[in-house]
Amino acid sequence: MKKIRYIPYGYAIKNGKIVIVNDEAEIIKKIFELYINGASLKDIANKLTSQNVQYTEKTTKWDKARISRIMENTKYLGMGEYAPIIGADIYRKAIERKSSKQRNVTSELYQSVKHITHHVRCGKCGGKMMRKVFVNNTIKECWIWRCTNRLDNGKTYCKHSITVSEKELHQAIVRAVNKFNKEDEATYMSLMKATIGEAIGLAVDSDEVDLLKRRIDALNKKMLDLVNESVRNGGDIETHEEEFKELSAEIDQLKKRIQALEESESSDIDRERRLSQLQNIIEYRKQHCDEYDDSIVRQMIECIKIYSNGELQIIFGGGHSYNTSLCAPI
Repeated sequence: MKKIRYIPYGYAIKNGKIVIVNDEAEIIKKIFELYINGASLKDIANKLTSQNVQYTEKTTKWDKARISRIMENTKYLGMGEYAPIIGADIYRKAIERKSSKQRNVTSELYQSVKHITHHVRCGKCGGKMMRKVFVNNTIKECWIWRCTNRLDNGKTYCKHSITVSEKELHQAIVRAVNKFNKEDEATYMSLMKATIGEAIGLAVDSDEVDLLKRRIDALNKKMLDLVNESVRNGGDIETHEEEFKELSAEIDQLKKRIQALEESESSDIDRERRLSQLQNIIEYRKQHCDEYDDSIVRQMIECIKIYSNGELQIIFGGGHSYNTSLCAPI
């Protein structure tokens, strides 16, 4: 006997094809709209139940679990045989709010570390690298980076990933940044100006807007890649909630920066002051080019891949890629 396929709420099979059930699709859209606008899962469930909205043929009873399953189902984005019911931007906003309810981090240091974590990947399996404290008999405390897949699943999933000291990672990043500067100074300076411009609120030039928009496009692609990865691996979208939140926060930050640039009407005096500040910072970076600067990671670097042989691939904004190696992988 052929097994009956499970079809999620919002879809049905008609003439052998999966099609959208329009009235149920409207409920799904309403669920996401209510949640993005501040309603809790319980509030949404109670509202639908009180309105006698049909969940199945046998019940109009909604609960938090049913609402949560709908919000976590990536098929509504249009995966595989399924036509899309909601857009990626709506899904992103919902995931962002869901994640933000789980933690409220105000520490500037932790925000910086979390942002770096979003960039560092295992070159072997593609998993996120995690920052951890390492203690032994000779070193009281140091920070290291390890593959989360290796930590969670052992060698069976990511057999050859390595443990990397944060000091060596920072040094490798500095080498790649300096190599980028030496080989393509014009592009490097455009990215550098964009980085500094965000910090001091200076509209540098139209090149910065273009760079920021390219960065947003790249982040949106990453977000959809994460969704596709979950579908391919049969995983739970919740495993990527933190990454969705980080991507979403950076996209919003970049959009605000673009808006500020486009609306900027600074006075000539203020502009001259900021240009002078920009030049001073650039000069400082030239004099301290061998020092690790976290702002470089935040704005100039899109991804850092660490391979089992100690090699690193560092990908900058715009797709510029430079390879380097660790001095002493653990």
